[in-house]
Amino acid sequence: VRQTFAAAQRNELGHDITVSFTAASVSGNTTLTVDLQNAPSDNVTLTATPTRYEVTFLNVTTSRTWIDFQLGGAGVFTVTDIQMEDVSGRSDKSATAYTRTTDTAPVTSLSGTSNGLLVEEARTNICLQSEDFSTTWTLSAATTCNADQTVAPDGATTADQLIDDSATGTGIIQALQSFTGVATSTTYTFSWFAKADQLSWTHCEFDFWTSVADNSRASFDLNSGGAVGTVSVEFDDSGVQDYGNGWVRCWVVFTTDSVDNAGTIRVGVSDADNSFIQDRDGTSSIFVWGAQLEAGTFPTSYIPTTTGTVTRNADVVSTTDVTWYTSGPTTGMTLYTALESIAPTGTNRYGGVFLNEGNYQNDMIILLLDSGADNSVQYEVWTGATRQGIIKAAASSEPAANTEIKIAAGILNGDSRVYVDGTGGAADSDAMGDPNITRHDLGLGRRFTNPDRFSGLIKDLRYYSVRITDTQLGDLRNGTFPSFGMEVGDDDWFRRRR
Repeated sequence: VRQTFAAAQRNELGHDITVSFTAASVSGNTTLTVDLQNAPSDNVTLTATPTRYEVTFLNVTTSRTWIDFQLGGAGVFTVTDIQMEDVSGRSDKSATAYTRTTDTAPVTSLSGTSNGLLVEEARTNICLQSEDFSTTWTLSAATTCNADQTVAPDGATTADQLIDDSATGTGIIQALQSFTGVATSTTYTFSWFAKADQLSWTHCEFDFWTSVADNSRASFDLNSGGAVGTVSVEFDDSGVQDYGNGWVRCWVVFTTDSVDNAGTIRVGVSDADNSFIQDRDGTSSIFVWGAQLEAGTFPTSYIPTTTGTVTRNADVVSTTDVTWYTSGPTTGMTLYTALESIAPTGTNRYGGVFLNEGNYQNDMIILLLDSGADNSVQYEVWTGATRQGIIKAAASSEPAANTEIKIAAGILNGDSRVYVDGTGGAADSDAMGDPNITRHDLGLGRRFTNPDRFSGLIKDLRYYSVRITDTQLGDLRNGTFPSFGMEVGDDDWFRRRR
């Protein structure tokens, strides 16, 4: 488990730091090493009982950028309630009582707004040295790369400057990477982060692919949160996302053919849309960071690499602590959630919130985004492997990517309805029956072992043990919540960095 510090956090490290935490061994190796970025580390021996531990690091410098909790061998452990304190000048370096904090780090921006719990499918970044364009990247003749010139989207000063070489005349300012071993007949997304410097446009260029013609390019405006410029017809899709502080994530989607397994991708500097030749006078520059090439039809959260590819495992979020579930056939229930899909429309986004017995084909309640022909938000009840009933919102309820929607499902035998952003679908009079779940698991994102999944942000989740009125269902989108019921999970469930 690693926590990376932003620049502002590193400035607060001070000289002597005490780290305290609660940890326990679940299975396997019990030696836990606490390492403050290569400072002299310390070990603790875990037991099966959650125990409070503390480790003190002396003479810590602000150059430390992360803290690690790592087992000495194969095993499973838990760690929570982590606290770091500056104990410089104190004769007693012991930790004080734990004080809970919240994560105000950004999900999609540097604005300090916590935007929700991110659940994603597994992806692998096959672009090497994703943050260091001065290494395995090849620079065009007119290009200079100045490493670590400004603060990157993750808060560290690791973003590079691509700039012309100050020679006379004009030239192409680009950094390129060659890719081999790419899967054939597969859709890929290439993305990178860019920020305006002396110029305010960027572009990518593809060469030596059989599925994408040479000199296929896409241009992106880095002003005012970013915008897509001219894009070659060779690409399946393209887009931008504003990450705040001037940073824009740009991306293109392409599909390899049956023989296409290699090619090059260039990231470059532009002064305008569809402009690729710049002055070599020391004024043609932008900042770049975080390049990623991943199999998939849309970009997922950034996966940093150095000398090898890196895989981020699928997020699996679940709990067996659902003793609050008390629904019955006479009172019904209401589920409310606020979701934001990062997958584009038309892709498989089957998933959301699941309440069941731990097996996706055994008595469940589902609130989800459908991947079927009508692409509507819907609620389902299953008994065994048989779907007992389905209630759909309006057929036009499929949300656009990166757009928050608020879903409320009021369920009662003979009187059920699903609302999306205050608009209800047709009332359903079917006697669907109570799911009659005897052992409850709550899952977010994926239907447990089912490969289909929702990828995106889960911002809120509420449960009511009665079927509230249609008026109340519509009001939920405005934050008008009934005084009874409960919010599922604590605030930490819905606070995670993207």
